[in-house]
Amino acid sequence: MDRVIERDKDKKIQSIKQGLTDLIAQFDYQDVTIRQIAKRAGTSVGIIYHYFPKGKQGILVSIYEDAFKETVFPYLIESQPEQLGERFKSHLDNHRENWQIYRALDQAMIADRESFDEIREDRHRQLKSFATENGYPVEKIDAWITAYNVIDALIHRHLFVDKITKSDQSLVELIQKLYSSIMGG
Repeated sequence: MDRVIERDKDKKIQSIKQGLTDLIAQFDYQDVTIRQIAKRAGTSVGIIYHYFPKGKQGILVSIYEDAFKETVFPYLIESQPEQLGERFKSHLDNHRENWQIYRALDQAMIADRESFDEIREDRHRQLKSFATENGYPVEKIDAWITAYNVIDALIHRHLFVDKITKSDQSLVELIQKLYSSIMGG
């Protein structure tokens, strides 16, 4: 019985996240309401606040964290240079495929700087925990966080503002060099 409840909960959470994702593909983040998300997800406003007490921002942060864990954590423990290139390309592709989420996250950060600081602090805690659990050298964790922030900024700039390089491949090569330099390799 507990598995059925857990599966229903996971399904409901996913439908809420998908509802927000669908809506921000059509509208600006600030124009999307919890009521619209509830309607799109086939649930109630109360259920959304039950799972996401911070409302729309909480949903967005959860979506971001899912993508973050999927694309970023793996290259934290990657040691093979050729595999790192694939990881960086995956990070770039994730931003391209989920551009609406990243645009909405940027809008949310601009609208509420205090929450952005909370997100960044939480991300750093997650990174440090993941690194420690996977035997990553503790003395390199801060350097890795710096590297991640630089990489993320470059990817954002390349995709959403002004291409930094002529191709994705040349951007990945640049990122590899920067990563190696920051990490002392």
